[in-house]
Amino acid sequence: MSSHLVNAAYNGFKKYGKLTAYAYLLDFTRRTQSANSTQTYGLRFKGDHKITDKAKLLYTLEGAHQRDFSDNTNNINQNYYTGELGIHFPKVFDKVSVTGKIGYEVLEGDGNRAFQTPLATLHAFNGWTDKFLSTPSDGIEDLYFALGLKLYGVNILGVYHDFDANNTSADYGNEWGINISRKFFKRFSAGVKYANYGAEDFATDTQKLWLTLQFDY
Repeated sequence: MSSHLVNAAYNGFKKYGKLTAYAYLLDFTRRTQSANSTQTYGLRFKGDHKITDKAKLLYTLEGAHQRDFSDNTNNINQNYYTGELGIHFPKVFDKVSVTGKIGYEVLEGDGNRAFQTPLATLHAFNGWTDKFLSTPSDGIEDLYFALGLKLYGVNILGVYHDFDANNTSADYGNEWGINISRKFFKRFSAGVKYANYGAEDFATDTQKLWLTLQFDY
């Protein structure tokens, strides 16, 4: 690669959030990867606001535009946008907190080319079964829900995704998953994660299970 990344953040909205502007100019020098050479420009606003002594509102808005760049001979002219709204209860009971979120994410596609994110950690965003590590040519519309609990040091996260095509009426499928983890002995943490993708018009039914042990030093 021979690329330029620019990311500038403004923290002037101290009570409400942070505004970030970015430009990613990705130039893949190998001919076999030239289709990933793109220029992407976007804005992101993320923040939280205390609404009561026991609750905090969470919100994120982002939009970006992507075009072909450098030696990419494909005609790319796609958009990305997402919105997320959540609420956080830091102390429901003693040592118990709850966070709930709902979000909608769109990566446009026209049937030939779609908005791509080749540098992203897509496992964290577009489903844990990794069915969308690259955006299908018809794009993605992802309606998702997440519920996180922290119970006496145990972290529990449940997520549900409903995936549709952006360019057609295809219903890709849905996925639900749960992740449970806990730290112990200060430097160790262990976890179990399970995800289940139910295919409709894209890929195949898939189940995945992870068992993890981590040491921090």
